[in-house]
Amino acid sequence: LNCTSLPIGSLSLYSTYVSNIIPSKKEQKSISDCVYSYLIKVDFLKQKDINIMLGIGGSIRTLHKICQRKYNLSLKTLEYAHLNRLLQLVRDDQEQSIQLILKSSPERIHTAIPGIIITNEIARFVNTTKIVVSTFGLREGYLYHKIVN
Repeated sequence: LNCTSLPIGSLSLYSTYVSNIIPSKKEQKSISDCVYSYLIKVDFLKQKDINIMLGIGGSIRTLHKICQRKYNLSLKTLEYAHLNRLLQLVRDDQEQSIQLILKSSPERIHTAIPGIIITNEIARFVNTTKIVVSTFGLREGYLYHKIVN
């Protein structure tokens, strides 16, 4: 019924706001503010409750891997509470956060935290309680579309 695309990818926000590998608390706040500034412009999301959110792509899969390791999750879903606690850990304990990211997805050390912040802001904005993580990405969807059509 409704869709939009917002220029708030984890790599672009990392490039715009982060001066080192890991964003400082001030940089994390800037990323959060940026994401929120885009979300409030999307009319169909205002005062919307979306209990279950579907995540597709590398950032959400990285977030899920980190949550699996941290909270011993086995399903392809995570609760918003897991995400919120993980974000709190990122803000409170940088050393443990870095170790967790390096053990889960070392290739995404620079984009994992912006991805966590983006997901958190979207989930919070629409009152999400559960996030389902797709095992497929955008490339698979594009390929499927090309094969079927």
